[in-house]
Amino acid sequence: MSTRKGKPFVAVNCAALPGELIESELFGAEKGAYTGAGAARQGRFERADGGTLMLDELGELPLPAQAKLLRVLQHGEIERLASTQPRKVDVRVAGFTDRALDVMRSYPWPGNVRELENLIERGVILASTGETVDVHELFPTLPGTAAVTVNAAGQLERAAPSGSEALYDDVMRRDLSLDELEDALIQKAVRRADGNLAAAARALGLTRPPLSYRLQRVRDRAKD
Repeated sequence: MSTRKGKPFVAVNCAALPGELIESELFGAEKGAYTGAGAARQGRFERADGGTLMLDELGELPLPAQAKLLRVLQHGEIERLASTQPRKVDVRVAGFTDRALDVMRSYPWPGNVRELENLIERGVILASTGETVDVHELFPTLPGTAAVTVNAAGQLERAAPSGSEALYDDVMRRDLSLDELEDALIQKAVRRADGNLAAAARALGLTRPPLSYRLQRVRDRAKD
C-alpha cells in the first residue's frame, strides 16, 4: 500500500562491500574519481531514488563511512566521489526510533530470530510514510501504544490512545504546565458545581479545605 511500491528496492550487504569502494558503491563517483573510473556512475542511493534502500550488516561499515551515511540520512543529499555538488535523493531506509530500539533490547524474544523478522516486517509495513519505525508499530499490545489496524477502505489507521496516555498527549499538544493544568481542572470543577465548593471537592476526590487552599493559589497566580 506504500506509494513507493512500484519504485526501486535496492538491498546492500554492507559486509560484502570492498573497503576502498564503499563510498563509491553507496554514493556514486564521477569520472576519474579513482583508478579505473572511466565514467561517472550512480551509487546505491541514486539507484534507489524514489524507492527503498535496505542496508544489511550496517555495523560492518567503517566508522568514517557510517558518519557520511548519517549525514545522508539527515539531509537527504549525497555527494559522489570527486564531486562538490550535492544531489538530492528521496530514499526510504528501514530505520528505528531510539524508543523502539530500547524496547527491542529489553524484549526477551521468545520466538527467537523468526519473531524478530516478523516484527520488523510488520513495522516496515505499518510505519508512516517518511517516518522511522516506532514502538507502536512493533509492539501494538504494549501498554501506552496505540493499535494499528486496517479500516473498511483498506487504509491503515491508528486507534486513539486512551486514559492517561490520551490526557498526556493532549496536555503536551496544548503546551500546558502542571500549574495551568491544575488551575483548569479546579476552575472547571467549581463551575460545574455552580460554585458549590463541597461538591467540586468531591468531584476532584478532595475535601473542601484542600480545594479552598488550591483555589486561592489559582487566584493568586491569576493576579501575577
